[in-house]
Amino acid sequence: MDDLTALADADLRTVCGRLGVSFSGLGTGSVRQKGERLLARLAEQGRLAELPPELVRLRPYLAARYDQADPLNWIEQLDAAPDLSTPLQITANIARLHDVAAEPDAPADNPPPPGVMHEAPTAQWDSDRHPALHARGRATTAAAPGPYQPGDVLRTQALFFGRQAERQQLRAHLQEMQGCVIVGLPYSGKSSLVYQVLHYDLDPAWNGLPAFLELSQLRYTALPDLLNHVLAIWYGQMGQDSAPVVRDGADFARQVTYLAQGGYRPMLCLDALAYLFTQPFTVADGLLRQWRALQDAGHLALLVTSQAPPAAVLRQQAREPALTAGLAQIDLGLLDAADAHELVRQPAARHGVYLQPETVAELLALCGPHPFFLQLGAALLLAQPEGRRGVTPNLYARFAETAAPYFLAMWQALAPLQQSLLAAPLRPDPPIVVARQYRALARLGLLLRDEAGYRPFGSAFAAWLQARTA
Repeated sequence: MDDLTALADADLRTVCGRLGVSFSGLGTGSVRQKGERLLARLAEQGRLAELPPELVRLRPYLAARYDQADPLNWIEQLDAAPDLSTPLQITANIARLHDVAAEPDAPADNPPPPGVMHEAPTAQWDSDRHPALHARGRATTAAAPGPYQPGDVLRTQALFFGRQAERQQLRAHLQEMQGCVIVGLPYSGKSSLVYQVLHYDLDPAWNGLPAFLELSQLRYTALPDLLNHVLAIWYGQMGQDSAPVVRDGADFARQVTYLAQGGYRPMLCLDALAYLFTQPFTVADGLLRQWRALQDAGHLALLVTSQAPPAAVLRQQAREPALTAGLAQIDLGLLDAADAHELVRQPAARHGVYLQPETVAELLALCGPHPFFLQLGAALLLAQPEGRRGVTPNLYARFAETAAPYFLAMWQALAPLQQSLLAAPLRPDPPIVVARQYRALARLGLLLRDEAGYRPFGSAFAAWLQARTA
């Protein structure tokens, strides 16, 4: 129950949609109350076993919790242990939840906002024309045996460390309704940064409506599916049970304008821009021009994450690169040393494990101040008792083997010139042209600079480079 009620309201709506349960039918109230009603309805229908897979789909690190000899044991605990205590003090059993579900739904206390719905199309969502959307499977690392989540979007605020300057920049751009681009290599934490800002850093009184689309996970059968999904997210955050249904980009642009005129601030985040062009439908320049026109008019804040500058991605897809010209760009590199230290230490402490300062220092030297590789190394550290005493040869070997495919993915995202520079010994006093490329690699988070010059960000990455070029 605590896993369910720890979700954001928008994520709970997603779970309901995938389970075929009406979110509006859960009535109003807190996430806890809605979660109780959802549990009751699933129990009434004998479908409680369908809930864990959907929770794991949203929070992959929960897989270890439900992947056990008796994966339905949690249901028995909920039903048979009335004294079971959770952070939300859920002490009622399934029978009591049945009573909650039997209560009539409270009427919506949020009337349609003025200037929006009365000008919008009134058609309801047509499940035949717009069937439920299913997430596409993705390759992830094995479920972490502890508080670390390598490879996943960090949706929990307490597990996100650092990036304060980037968070402040992004927040300022969004609250001025200015478009922004987050550029970084694979596994640099672009998606996590955007999710944290959209869900925790914006002023609620600002009337922001963020729509965070993980394009690498979702596939839409047609363009209206994507556009209507975005509208459903926005109107759900406004407290509406339904959203207008649009047929094309022009209809969508009108809806965005209505929302802006009604005092709302729609935000559209396209996470992993390149995947926008792998959908079964064609994203034409006309649609991108409409989105850019809405951005320029101050009606839509367009937020993009990408491994390469969006202009290069658009050029590769034979699209107009000028469509992203003028958008502010934030480059993601490595963490500050203090933030990297806390990323390792604090989650372990919350998990009941105190790591000696020497152990943390050894792990930082191995992984470097890189958020993904620190999470990966710390997860392996907690997975073996001897690893808690320090970075043992066994842990070093396991980390090097596990991290190698991710090192390769970052390598393959580089330009040939950058690859050639990393393949050669790094020069302590490089010429200006080479120094400029070293600085670019440092901004990407592959090189660190100290008194002796530039070096790879971690000892494991340095060893991987040496083995690759041997």
